Amino acid sequence: MQAQNSNQVLNQAMALIQQRRFDQAVSLLGQLLSKQPGHEQAQLLMGVAHHYRGDTQASQLAFEHCLRINPKNADAWNNLGNTLVRRGDSEAAAHAFRRVLELASDRTDAAYNLAIELRKLHRLDEARIELEKLLAVKPDHAAAWSTLGVIQQDADEFDAALASYDRCLELDGSSLIALHNKSVILRHRKKYSEAVEISTRAIRLNPNVANVHQNLGSCYAAQGETEKAIAAYQRAVQLEPQSTSHHHWLNQLLWIEGRDDFLHSYYQVIKASPDAHELRRELVYKLILAERLDEALEHSNALVGDDPSNPFNYKLLGGVLRKRRRFDEALEAHRKAYWMNTDNAACKEELATSYLAAADAHAALQLLEELILGQPLHQGYLALKATALRILGSEEYHDYYDYDRLLLCEVIEPPAGYSSLADFNHDLREQLLKLHISKEHPLDQTLVNGTQTIDDLFMDPEGPAMLLQQCFDKVMYRFLERLPMDPSHPTLARNRRGFNCTGAWSVLLRQTGFHKNHYHSAGWYSGPYYVDLPKVVDDVDRQEGWIKFGEPSFECVVALPPDRIVKPEPGLMVRFPSYMWHGTIPFNSEEKRLVVSVDLDPGEGSSAPVEAARAPEVGGPSSSGIASF
Repeated sequence: MQAQNSNQVLNQAMALIQQRRFDQAVSLLGQLLSKQPGHEQAQLLMGVAHHYRGDTQASQLAFEHCLRINPKNADAWNNLGNTLVRRGDSEAAAHAFRRVLELASDRTDAAYNLAIELRKLHRLDEARIELEKLLAVKPDHAAAWSTLGVIQQDADEFDAALASYDRCLELDGSSLIALHNKSVILRHRKKYSEAVEISTRAIRLNPNVANVHQNLGSCYAAQGETEKAIAAYQRAVQLEPQSTSHHHWLNQLLWIEGRDDFLHSYYQVIKASPDAHELRRELVYKLILAERLDEALEHSNALVGDDPSNPFNYKLLGGVLRKRRRFDEALEAHRKAYWMNTDNAACKEELATSYLAAADAHAALQLLEELILGQPLHQGYLALKATALRILGSEEYHDYYDYDRLLLCEVIEPPAGYSSLADFNHDLREQLLKLHISKEHPLDQTLVNGTQTIDDLFMDPEGPAMLLQQCFDKVMYRFLERLPMDPSHPTLARNRRGFNCTGAWSVLLRQTGFHKNHYHSAGWYSGPYYVDLPKVVDDVDRQEGWIKFGEPSFECVVALPPDRIVKPEPGLMVRFPSYMWHGTIPFNSEEKRLVVSVDLDPGEGSSAPVEAARAPEVGGPSSSGIASF
């Protein structure tokens, strides 16, 4: 009789859950469990009811209680995994889904969810194995094909990813993830029309996914369809008004187009939501880049006043003050930021930079050594350390800036099919000029009075640019063969006689154009190749358009002029350690200065380009990233 009553309660509870009357289901099950706390099915249903009413902690406890009663209840393990996903505990969720598969190997839902959680944990090989096992027994699982494509895209296996997305779309033509990610790959491969068509199809299915609009804007921008690009970016901002990514890429395009509504989107959202502090911080950063320092100071002071407990507000304020050469105040602000968050590397780096700006190299060096200990390959930390050594007059500085050993300057040989470098550079110039479609330089890059290409030049399998990569490879391999190996040196310790190209882009400078002093954060070796130069570079006294080394980017109380200047010439390939400060001297000529630049990482001999490009895109991180909405 008691079992019959229990079954009635369970049936009533299930009916209440199906009717979404979760509170009543919890109350009813609670009455049963007060009398029979060891009732396995009641605990399971209690967990389900709590899960759907949003109380994931109570849900987890109920499922765990059920599993103490019966550790082999596959449904309880599966439901526990789903609750742990909602709680953000991917490690525990993955364990739960593995237990389901140990108990019931045919549970494809658990296999798929396990792969999803393994990807979140960056265990891509394990995730791939689970998906491949799932697809072997259920080849029509569309979502599994889409997720496999995501993992392949994570691993830069773009052809395989496209095939997986196509298989997913054959099974489920409405998969937004497959459509969006396929469009992203096609955009990187410069197949913009196809990418636009696919993104438009995704928008017809669901017009409210901001990342899809952002990627569409990137496609339009790459084709020079500026108004359509701006409209797409603006739609992304409307859908996610506090997304710094969407605002960033909208305003990047507005800047390079010289539009009067540059930064308006920030001001509109901040006016409506004054507590949008993250967005205001991004605005301050943009104002600094645009040299609108009075506004940057106003907004950074507002951030400190409205949100005084956030160290990043003081970090920004210090950056503005340092640009204004108010070094003591900058140092005070950066000390506050640091002491509020001593474990934060960015706050520590800014404090070290302000110490250098004030010429306190000993204090800076102590912080930089701590940073380098944690991230020994961080090119920015190495750049700052070298400057500290220079201020101190240390001989170690000359090891970091050993131009005779570390600097490569060599004229390449004409590629196959060309009788002279002049002929090759002519064709290369024609290809590159078609890619320079913007009107102004990117806001967050170092060039001034010029333009920069979108996406990685070496992603295009055709044209002179690919021949140029082959020429680069020959010279670089020869250079690495004669470059010493030294485990104590930040550059030579990474010389494995091989390399990978992690980005290639072109820069076109106009009259009075130049590069601000900078280093390359995304490389080991970096540098330009000179395609076309104004005649003024031949004036050895004025050195206009020449590349200079050693002068840091930040303002400083002591003079730190360049200690090596190199004259460019057409066909010259220059490579240097990525941490080396470098910039160019402005030139005064109506002729253009056209270069191709690359970043390289150490490798085992493969120089095949990978997806991540050093060149900034007119499309943001989420548009070039992989969707998993």
